[in-house]
Amino acid sequence: MKKDLAALLQNNPEFDLSICKILNDKQLESLENNIVLFLHGKTLDMGTKDLSILLLKELLCSLSQQELLPKTIILSQKTVLCNQRESEFLHFFRLLEQKNIEILTCKTSAEYYKINKNIPIGHFASMEEIIEKLFHASKIIQW
Repeated sequence: MKKDLAALLQNNPEFDLSICKILNDKQLESLENNIVLFLHGKTLDMGTKDLSILLLKELLCSLSQQELLPKTIILSQKTVLCNQRESEFLHFFRLLEQKNIEILTCKTSAEYYKINKNIPIGHFASMEEIIEKLFHASKIIQW
């Protein structure tokens, strides 16, 4: 049957076969706006520490003022250090959390940096949860 259908489509250019799932407006909007901001900290290792911190603050401040926001922010590698009680970034993460942005802190990175006891914003995420968020995102922005 498959071969017959393939031959029919190949030999008759006037035929076109499309298979698609019909989504309602809410599902479509959810897919289109499922943006994940993946902060992995490699930028924090480039250049001077002061510049790296300034750039990350600027990014988070600017992000908190945008209309189009990510649904999720994932902190991985060195950026997990930004989610501590004494962090200078905490104010920005609180603003973003108040805008219903989910803040995930990579559990493996937190254990590596020995901050796996308590985080003030969001929750610890396993690699499985992080992968799921990335695979279901309509857009991933890395920084």
